[in-house]
Amino acid sequence: MVDTAKSSLGGASAVTEKKKVSPAGSRDATMDRQQPLLALVDRVRGDVEARGSGFVEAKIDVEARKVTIFWHGAVSHSLRERILSFRSAGTTVEFVRVPYTLNELQQEARRILEHYPQAVSAGPNATYSGLTVGVNSAHAAAADFKIESRMPVETARRPPSARRAGWLAFLRSTSRSW
Repeated sequence: MVDTAKSSLGGASAVTEKKKVSPAGSRDATMDRQQPLLALVDRVRGDVEARGSGFVEAKIDVEARKVTIFWHGAVSHSLRERILSFRSAGTTVEFVRVPYTLNELQQEARRILEHYPQAVSAGPNATYSGLTVGVNSAHAAAADFKIESRMPVETARRPPSARRAGWLAFLRSTSRSW
C-alpha cells in the first residue's frame, strides 16, 4: 500500500490525514472491479424477481468483467435489453438458458436428501442444469451410488462428517417460488 498525506495547518499545529492507495493487483483493487458486476446482479435480481420471471442465478467473473445470468425459459427481447441497460461500460452479460427453475432444483435436492440416507449434501450444479449430490464416502463409492431423479445428477464423495441436517435446513429456508 502506498500512503499519501494531506496536511492542513490549524494555528501552530498540523493535522495529517493518511489515505491508503491500493496497488492494482491487491484484494482491494479486485473488490473495486467486482463492485459494478455485483451492482448489476443486484439490480437484475430486484427487477426480475418482482415480476416472477425465469431468473435462476447469476455468476460474476471479475477478471473478464463478465456477468453470466442463468435463466429458465426464454428471455424476452425487451427484458434482455432492459437488463443489458444496467451494465457499466466494458461489462459483458451472457444469458444461459437452463432447464429448471431454482425452486425445482432446490425441491429435488431436498427430496434426494430426505430419501437417500447416503446423500449428505445436494444442490444445483455449477451450470444450474442439474444437481450435484455429495455421497457419504463411508457408505458407498460415489460412482456406485444411484439416484433416481427427473434431472441430471452428478455425485461426489464427501466425508462422513458432512452435515446432512444442515443441507436440509438450508434448502428448506431458501426455497421460494420464482
